[in-house]
Amino acid sequence: MNALLVVAFALAAPGDEVNLKWKLKEGDTFYAKNRVVLEQTLTVMGKDVEQSTMTDTVVRYKVKTVTRTSTVVEMTYLSNKVAAKGLPGADAVNDKLKGVTVTATLNAKMEVTKLEGYDKVLDALAGDDKTARAQLKVFMPEDILKQMFAETFGVTPPNPVQIGDTWKRSDKVPFAGSGTVTTSSTFKLDQVKGGVATVSWKGTGVFKIGESELPGLPVKLVKANLKSEKLTGTYTFDVPTGRVKESKMEMVMAGSMTFEGGGKEIDIDAKQKLTQSSVISDKNPIRD
Repeated sequence: MNALLVVAFALAAPGDEVNLKWKLKEGDTFYAKNRVVLEQTLTVMGKDVEQSTMTDTVVRYKVKTVTRTSTVVEMTYLSNKVAAKGLPGADAVNDKLKGVTVTATLNAKMEVTKLEGYDKVLDALAGDDKTARAQLKVFMPEDILKQMFAETFGVTPPNPVQIGDTWKRSDKVPFAGSGTVTTSSTFKLDQVKGGVATVSWKGTGVFKIGESELPGLPVKLVKANLKSEKLTGTYTFDVPTGRVKESKMEMVMAGSMTFEGGGKEIDIDAKQKLTQSSVISDKNPIRD
């Protein structure tokens, strides 16, 4: 057998392990084009209220420092656009984040241990409006920014894996300013072709009411029974360069909520579909 064919066969062997670990060096710069679509239907006293938002952002990542135990990465917003239906004023944030930089320190497991720049985000979106600032802290807490870094850098396995291998991950994700969704996900390496690994995952999510009230709103969430009907995703990973290429996620939450206000309780049936997609590249998608 030709020696090149032997080598090629060996490289493609199903039992081979691949390392899906980010390879970050000081000075590395790359870009992510993200889209988040949120569609929800609220049923109140027999009537359906439909709302939706589509948020498109382009961010630039720059690796500042890399050591054996930590990596510091800057994320700068280059563009942020919001299109909304049924939510007046949602598009008022368009490009207000442009130029804002948030810096994360990641540990060896690519978990966020420190975040800097959250106040700059609040300044850009709320300015001196104290009420708007307080609402943002509830609807867009610091943990949402941490989650952006986690979803970019923290989805890869801790050790080399073979095709068919699985690994797990748990997260607590802020949810609509009213609490958190605790997710448990299982990832699986499906294939490696042309140096690109394909990973799929699925999981479950359970909602828990938050402790803080919603500032400026006359109602308070007092009961909730929301669970995930669907939580799935995929991503591709460029093995030679050590970088995620594309990712997609879909989560459907459904159940009931009870709000209290003015001495009365209002029961609401809710169904929410959240889809996210991201494309990472060396080129600025706005300019190139």
